[in-house]
Amino acid sequence: MLRLCLALFLLLTTQAAAELTLGAFKTIETRFGTIGVVWRPEGQEFVLWNGQPVEGLETAEITIAGGYGSEGEPFDWVLFNTRHSGNMCPHGYVLARVSASGVQRTQTFGECLGKARDLRVQLGRIELDLGDSDIRYTHQTFTYTGEAFTQTAHAAPAGAGVAGAGDQVTRWAGKSLYELLLDPSEVARFSAVMSPAMLEDLRMASSVANPSRLRGNWLIGSGCQPHACNAVAGLWAIRVSDGTPFGAFIYDNQPAAIQGDAALLNDPVLAQALNTLQAQMNR
Repeated sequence: MLRLCLALFLLLTTQAAAELTLGAFKTIETRFGTIGVVWRPEGQEFVLWNGQPVEGLETAEITIAGGYGSEGEPFDWVLFNTRHSGNMCPHGYVLARVSASGVQRTQTFGECLGKARDLRVQLGRIELDLGDSDIRYTHQTFTYTGEAFTQTAHAAPAGAGVAGAGDQVTRWAGKSLYELLLDPSEVARFSAVMSPAMLEDLRMASSVANPSRLRGNWLIGSGCQPHACNAVAGLWAIRVSDGTPFGAFIYDNQPAAIQGDAALLNDPVLAQALNTLQAQMNR
């Protein structure tokens, strides 16, 4: 593999858990000409190849994250990092194949995913791994050949067992549901009362989070959904004495959607926590 000009210092990794360091350039030289980012007075940036616009690649901010070529192949690869002017999932990526005949590119992808973990240039294709905050997956792989563009989700491994009671509950005091669900044994705990898809929904519904707290015999956490805190909130709880999980979705002016045994709300500590969150939503 050849690295292209202008000190493109992408650090390729072999461990999927490691993050990839990307460049941030406005111009590079490929074997087939110059790729450059140009700013418009209207506040948008766009891309030129040998002075000609690359159709459709225009947004608030564009940087060239890296450029790569393989000996013997009649094209080079370029990775762009994009940012739109909104505040919801603003970052994205574009992969492009540059040859003597022009630039072929993907649509913007990965806007709501995590950081780049690994990049691989193989015969006839380039692959980019992006982290995924969805508890069901470890990462997503995007593969581009210049003709086809595919996305592959990598499922999180199943837990070896179910988390228990006592200090296996209290260890999460002050943590969010997202942090807790990085532990496969905690995913297994909550999967006893809700599907993986519902558990991911609960994580999202509580991801603008208050630190979880120990209250009586319960560890209780709550929060609301990003960009929808006036409409969707979530509460999760684990009983310290036996490790029993509980979850609830709270929607504006609607009854709580319980995940788990509703009889657990006979405990006044848990019931008060849920009522307080409902009152905050409905005020």
